[in-house]
Amino acid sequence: SPQSFNYNSYSKVLTSNLNLVGGGNSIVLKATNNGGTDQKTVDLRYLKAPVVLRPIVKIEQPANESTTTNSTVDFKGKATNIGTNDIIELTLNDKKIQNVSINKVNKMITNRITLDEGKNVIKLFGKNQAGSDEASVVIYKEKIKEEIPKPVIQFIVPNVSGTKTTNSLQDIVATVKNVNSENNIQVTNNGRNTRFSYNPANNTITLKVSLNEGPNIVLISATNSAGKTNAETMIVKEA
Repeated sequence: SPQSFNYNSYSKVLTSNLNLVGGGNSIVLKATNNGGTDQKTVDLRYLKAPVVLRPIVKIEQPANESTTTNSTVDFKGKATNIGTNDIIELTLNDKKIQNVSINKVNKMITNRITLDEGKNVIKLFGKNQAGSDEASVVIYKEKIKEEIPKPVIQFIVPNVSGTKTTNSLQDIVATVKNVNSENNIQVTNNGRNTRFSYNPANNTITLKVSLNEGPNIVLISATNSAGKTNAETMIVKEA
């Protein structure tokens, strides 16, 4: 179609601003006077610059505000509109994670992240010439609570309940495990509290008890945060 132009008769230069279409463009310059007509044609191919869209980043895993006792977490995110020369960064508590790569086909980013104790902020950041985008999640790493077993009590002396003796005094030796101190142990002889010695190095208590005629019950009780354990032995004093 005819286009407007400017022609300088002195310099013989013609100028015009042409609106090109994508692909092939044929430019025809035609001049006519009394002596005849001349025409020149130029074919120009216009390649439109691709439209660059802003990045869109999304974190699919782990879930925000989640809690774990594991030392690592599998990260899964997605970053669209990110090219080879664009920026993609993954950080944990503002520390950059190295060797982060994006799958060119599905735009997915996967990584196994080692967590810090407590609060962990994972951020995924993408940037190209059109702009940037960021997504973040918080995951908490809890310490594994050690299961404390209930106290364990074992009589060493006497080693069999129902032991018979003619003595008025009886040595008692027992082990009491899984207690913090002797304050967690109580010993009674026939229902009366009895003093004892406790050795934390080998978890052993020792004492002497006075015996009455007939059966005598020595009871050891031990407590900790997991609960309470009772163990008793009977000593029979014969006449």
